[in-house]
Amino acid sequence: MLWHFNPTAYHQLIHVVTGKVKRIKSTESDTLYLLISNEGHYVTKKLIMHEVWGGRPVSENNITQSISQLRFLLGDSGKEQKIIKTKPREGYMLLPGNVILIQSITSIFDIEEKNVHTIINIEKNTNMLLLNESIESIKFFYRKYVNNKIKNSFLIVFLFIATVNFYNIYNIFHQKKGLVNLSMIIKKEYNTHFHLDRGNASEKLYLYLKDDIPDTISHIFIFKNPDRFYLSCIYYNKTYNQDKAYNISFADNYPFELILGKIREACN
Repeated sequence: MLWHFNPTAYHQLIHVVTGKVKRIKSTESDTLYLLISNEGHYVTKKLIMHEVWGGRPVSENNITQSISQLRFLLGDSGKEQKIIKTKPREGYMLLPGNVILIQSITSIFDIEEKNVHTIINIEKNTNMLLLNESIESIKFFYRKYVNNKIKNSFLIVFLFIATVNFYNIYNIFHQKKGLVNLSMIIKKEYNTHFHLDRGNASEKLYLYLKDDIPDTISHIFIFKNPDRFYLSCIYYNKTYNQDKAYNISFADNYPFELILGKIREACN
């Protein structure tokens, strides 16, 4: 492997031999994540446009530029295509063995209106009571906050709540630390509802963000664990006349002004 890719890190790319780190823009990061998820298979421009830009009106030149930038960052080029290949009418393919995705916990969700199934891969199959409580907290959140208009958007936000629960489980099995308190504070600023945990760090981030959030964002969720901020936003897409959701996390030392910039860019 030439590169390790962590989409939630400040410097997302790390060269495994030299240790050199590189930071990439959000669109390139999302594009690379999509290519890794389909490693060894071609990804169409239509799918990239839908997954990365969320249906926002962009031209194919935006995709071409993102691929070119990724090639440059990975030490590839359009002429060589030793890492990312292009095939007319089929799209782009990340060749296996060049980039590996780094994630700490793998989770799979299949969430429906009347049935929530959670599949968690954990080394020790113990303490199922805690796991059941985690699932019930997700169900409670679903019943309390989801209405028909934005139901599909909130399915994505469940990942945010699940992060808290997985952190609890991970601590029980591996770190033996205290559990995270799931109680949240809800504050409204202009047209936006902020849902945040009771930690000082989340409060500070909320105070920084509250006056500069676009009025298209109806909900922002903020959770802080010892190492990272986890955020989700529900925003109104004017082009497609529907609500959408976006999840992201940041290292705890990530500058607040850059967090605000990312929210304004991704949730607008």
